[in-house]
Amino acid sequence: MERQEARDLVRNMKGFKQSELEACLLCDKGMAHSQDLDFYRVTLERFMIDYGAVQRQAGLETSMGAAAGLAQIMGPDEDLAKLPSPQPSFLVCGKCAMDKKLPLPRISERLATRDEEG
Repeated sequence: MERQEARDLVRNMKGFKQSELEACLLCDKGMAHSQDLDFYRVTLERFMIDYGAVQRQAGLETSMGAAAGLAQIMGPDEDLAKLPSPQPSFLVCGKCAMDKKLPLPRISERLATRDEEG
């Protein structure tokens, strides 16, 4: 896409206010530092497995002759994983977003540090 086409397209999109901007969680630079046309607001949800629910579901599947589909229909449809707390959103600049090595442990660490700092 040509830059002018992209600018025209951007004019018709939902807005993002300056007050919503913050530094990239990964590189601590601004969203336009690499002159990319885009950046990302990401919500990373970290779930905890409910092993009791998983064992109950596996037991039901076993008792039905390993018919997972039937066990899912006949079972209580309980959550197999839980979201421990609401997860915050964060911004990632276009350059970091295209990095092929998405560092989930580093993201989690940076989020924890950011939350501690307030």
